[in-house]
Amino acid sequence: ALPETEEEVEKAIEQARKEHRHHEFHQTHEDKSHDGPNHPKEDEVFGELTDEEAKKLGKVSSASELRTKVKEMLIEEKKRTALEKRRVGILDALVAQTELAVPKVAVESELSRMEQEFVSDLSRLNLNLEEYLKRTTKTRESLYEDWRPRAVSRTKLELILSKIAETEKLSPAPE
Repeated sequence: ALPETEEEVEKAIEQARKEHRHHEFHQTHEDKSHDGPNHPKEDEVFGELTDEEAKKLGKVSSASELRTKVKEMLIEEKKRTALEKRRVGILDALVAQTELAVPKVAVESELSRMEQEFVSDLSRLNLNLEEYLKRTTKTRESLYEDWRPRAVSRTKLELILSKIAETEKLSPAPE
């Protein structure tokens, strides 16, 4: 469903208005509390979008132009999402249809790499792995077991793509 409905465009603009108001509030108020009486409310209802407000939300000269740009942006995002979904589907089919023994050591290496990625993601949330494990009552071993099917798939895909590159004599372009 590529064409955006007016409702989707208005929802995106409303979200941008909320975020802009929230940001403005924190720039201009001493009390940074989210509980305070002056803090913008999540369920705030907005009136009609004015040209002046549209100019604050984007590099546009009118509310109409903002709506057009948001619609274009949403269409592009849907195209990217559809392309990514197709790409993932092709790669998943490639993995599923290829008979290949995956070395255990390669899977273990992929699990370690996945753990490093996970730890990095957690750190962006100001968490560490130990805190996460406590909060979720999981162990490192149970995480690895949860991740193992994905690690096997990722390892298998890496081996398949390497073999295709070798067979087709493909290599990255020099930078």
